[in-house]
Amino acid sequence: MRVEVNEPPTAEAGDDIEICIGDLASLQATGGTSYMWEDQPEISDRSIANPTILLASSSMLTVSVTDLNGCTSEDSLFIRINPLPDIDAGLDQEICFGETTQVEVTGGVSYIWTPSFSTAAILEVSPQITSIFSVVGTDENGCRSSDLT
Repeated sequence: MRVEVNEPPTAEAGDDIEICIGDLASLQATGGTSYMWEDQPEISDRSIANPTILLASSSMLTVSVTDLNGCTSEDSLFIRINPLPDIDAGLDQEICFGETTQVEVTGGVSYIWTPSFSTAAILEVSPQITSIFSVVGTDENGCRSSDLT
């Protein structure tokens, strides 16, 4: 009688992922013919290689990979959930017609103002009518948030 020993598959859960809170994470496992992600309520179909999930907090996820011979192995990845930046465009202001004022934003590393499309942290404005200026700020992790003046 001969006993054949099969090598287990090389399970790959993919690289660790870093995303912003509220973003979807796309998982991509390889190495086998069937997959089973650990029991997580955020994973609607645990038996596919590439589920997309929405996590509320950073998590370590593990996938079990099975090959054609029925051999299995596991691999894990870490998903880091970054908070959104606290973008603050300051308090509302009142000026007289013809005057100029500055609005300043904090909380990010880059900005885009609307309606001016300026990327400056300090914006000098002299609106002709009562106006609302909004700004989207991005932090060092690429996460975005917004505020209004």
